Amino acid sequence: MGETKDTAVKETPKADNGGARFTLEFLDPQKITFRRVPSGALMMDVKDIATYLDVRVKKAFPVTDPDHYIEIRARDWTYLGMIHSFAALDQANQKLIMEEMEKSYIIPIITSVIEMSEEHGSLYLSADTTRGPAAIYVFHPHDDIVHLKDRRLRIKDALDNVYELRPWLLDPESQEKISKLI
Repeated sequence: MGETKDTAVKETPKADNGGARFTLEFLDPQKITFRRVPSGALMMDVKDIATYLDVRVKKAFPVTDPDHYIEIRARDWTYLGMIHSFAALDQANQKLIMEEMEKSYIIPIITSVIEMSEEHGSLYLSADTTRGPAAIYVFHPHDDIVHLKDRRLRIKDALDNVYELRPWLLDPESQEKISKLI
């Protein structure tokens, strides 16, 4: 195994016009292993290269492509690399990455719609979510309800809370109530 580092030492070269160039370095999922250290921090071993202590995990496109482009950064947010596909990781690494991302991406999923009404162009939903009951007021439904490519809906309420709605997971009564949204 390589030497242990707290952060990457790689510098980003400057472009001809003086600005920084952006490069993506994809990590080989077969050569990386994640593990928890006793402090609870996430550690990443890159076979034959280095071990990085206390790495951060972030989705590059959390809403539009949540299963691809997972950024790995050092404690100081220095870019270490990117994993192209979550599915390319083995099950143990997937579990650790998922645990780490859940700390940052807590988006309640609507599990049932109790009531839905519209008034003066605004939308009100009384719903159960994976985080408990919610009263969701959407002032601008045309702007604040985004249809994603896989039929999910991202709903931002008046307080800037974000919810996810997966129509195929709802009971028939809830599906009927939200049929105007789909």
